Amino acid sequence: MLDVDLVNNINHYLEMKGIRYSNELRMGIGIPDITINFGANRRLKPLDDYFLVSILAYVNDRRMVTFTEIQETFLLGLEKVKQYVSTLVNLSIVIIKTPWLKL
Repeated sequence: MLDVDLVNNINHYLEMKGIRYSNELRMGIGIPDITINFGANRRLKPLDDYFLVSILAYVNDRRMVTFTEIQETFLLGLEKVKQYVSTLVNLSIVIIKTPWLKL
């Protein structure tokens, strides 16, 4: 089992039991993620994943990026990148215009 799978399993268990308050395990640096929704649409789900927020910030800075650019910047596998981007698309934050990703 990969480290990331173990962390995901632990986070899932803690979330199902209602006792997960941060993503400290994923960050690995001892600083819990804190999500504040000031000024954002109230329907928007708080983003509490380090890579999700980082990818969103990267897209926001560049306005248009490719999946390959995200993959090379964050050293993630293509499937993980697609998963994170899919989450951002489902939240109506970004749009996929093959092969570009737009904010």
